[in-house]
Amino acid sequence: MLNNTKISFELFPSPLQLQNGKLGSVIDHFNQYEPDFFSVTFGAGGSSSYVSSLELVKHLVEKGIEVTAHITCFHLTKKQIFDRLQQYISLGVNKLVVIRGDQPEGEHTEVSFNYAYQLISYIREISGDYFDITIAAYPEFYPESKAIEEDVLNLKQKIEAGADRAITQYFYNIDAFYYFMDLCQKNDINIPIIPGVMPISNYEKLKKFSKICDADIPQWLDKRLSAYADDPVSYREFCTDVVSKLCEDLIAQGVPGIHFYILNQTTSASAVLDNLRLNQTNNTQQAKV
Repeated sequence: MLNNTKISFELFPSPLQLQNGKLGSVIDHFNQYEPDFFSVTFGAGGSSSYVSSLELVKHLVEKGIEVTAHITCFHLTKKQIFDRLQQYISLGVNKLVVIRGDQPEGEHTEVSFNYAYQLISYIREISGDYFDITIAAYPEFYPESKAIEEDVLNLKQKIEAGADRAITQYFYNIDAFYYFMDLCQKNDINIPIIPGVMPISNYEKLKKFSKICDADIPQWLDKRLSAYADDPVSYREFCTDVVSKLCEDLIAQGVPGIHFYILNQTTSASAVLDNLRLNQTNNTQQAKV
């Protein structure tokens, strides 16, 4: 927790990292920051991760760590969705991230639901209010939308189906987040909306990933990161400062939490969190002087 702001981390269930113990080490490392929960992705990038996702959820439950499990429209038949929900209930897992997900590549599976709101309605139908449901929100643009107003209407549809809160796609343009929040208020969207933050490590991978999900990288950020290409020390310091400043601005705005997309890596996110803690301590000491 940072300045009374809850934090959480997203993990993806790499079978190799589960087997070799790396994921366990990542979890232990970030658990020291006392997160509100870890979320476990499912079917990221169109790849089926039916078994490993459940294994990682079980691992977190066994360690007594709060877990939020992802579930998507694709990859699972309606019966498999039902069975997976029953497995979560038997494990005592009562928090879900419900998203449409990525269309499987080269896979031919039954598609029971085309949109997240349909899956949310089904979950409510068979489990009532057992699950606390989080949905995705897009402060910039959802890749398939024509306008941000369309995103807001889609968000309302998911809320009406039974969603409790939202986590946003990551962003570096904080004005886009402010504008999105204003639109939500104007459209009577009052659920908690938690900003997602992506610490910066490998910039080439970030650009590739951002292009896929339509996350904007501001020109000033692109230019500065490119300028530090041959200076790894300055590059790391700059990345830490940029993401720390973003987090500090969000905390100052009173966001209900910050969700970190850590990509199963410790270095970049830890640098940001340690920087935030240091700044928090310094500000507290100055306030006492």
